[in-house]
Amino acid sequence: MACCGGKKTVSGPEIQTEMKEIKVEKFDELFTEGSEALQNAENFRAAMTDSKATCMAISGAYTLKVGGMSDALKCFMWSVCQEVGADKFANMKPTIDIEAENPFSMELDPAMSAQNTEFFEAFKLWVEHVAGSADSIQILTEKLKGVSEKAQELAGTAKDECSNAGLNAIDTTKAVAAIGSNSKTLATGITKLGGLASVGQEALTDIKELAGALAGILEEGAKNSDEGKEKGAKTAAEYCEKQHTGEKLDAKQSAADSYIVTYNKNKESGKKLSSVTAATAKSSVKPSVKQSVGVALELAEAEGEEAAPADVNPELKDV
Repeated sequence: MACCGGKKTVSGPEIQTEMKEIKVEKFDELFTEGSEALQNAENFRAAMTDSKATCMAISGAYTLKVGGMSDALKCFMWSVCQEVGADKFANMKPTIDIEAENPFSMELDPAMSAQNTEFFEAFKLWVEHVAGSADSIQILTEKLKGVSEKAQELAGTAKDECSNAGLNAIDTTKAVAAIGSNSKTLATGITKLGGLASVGQEALTDIKELAGALAGILEEGAKNSDEGKEKGAKTAAEYCEKQHTGEKLDAKQSAADSYIVTYNKNKESGKKLSSVTAATAKSSVKPSVKQSVGVALELAEAEGEEAAPADVNPELKDV
């Protein structure tokens, strides 16, 4: 039986980041900031949702009819226990505490496989970004709104600016259309980012439940690891198949599951999962945007946790 709300699908499509060229310096500088802001928003979305897809895929938990991150963590732990041995496993001491500086911590062992290390990195990224999601979404949203509002202000002088830049009538028409397109992309990004707020709240509840269930997962870890090993399991996905008692999807349903589809898509494209916390989102705001959102940033500064960008291993392994 899965805790943490049962099976949920990956939330929402990617946030588009591309801005069209205007060929007017003032606009192109602004929309470059907009593209960077959208990229930070997309990196945050991926860190909070695609990281979960990575865990569900590597662990095989995506094959469960009712499965969540608790099931993924169980299969991961059982596999790690076999890799490092029961004694070392007992000393790895994984902890989940959303109030801590490091919400998820665990002592790693050199004997851990690359695949299980990848799971660890993705799980850590998921917990960290869910724990700080409210602050991060607020700052990223205010940053995008700052660019969007500035673009709307400049749009009223677009034709004059194009004329001053030496654009002919045809290029001016194209530039005005591109400004409208870029503004729409910014607005869509703001909407998609806002939709992540409820996702973060649900995931935060899941993590709190998972933190409470962790002791039981560890207590039964060695037992389930040994039993699964006797059945031929080694990887987390094999433990899910052979040791986890949850009802499984059929092969066709499993192959179409959103978690494995997202994971495979990211693997094929070489997409990296990057860390974007409240502190790093705030630090990347440019002066022209800071002026528009200064009050919101000052409020967030007192609560934002310090963190530096980090990449999860981009070489996604096969399940």
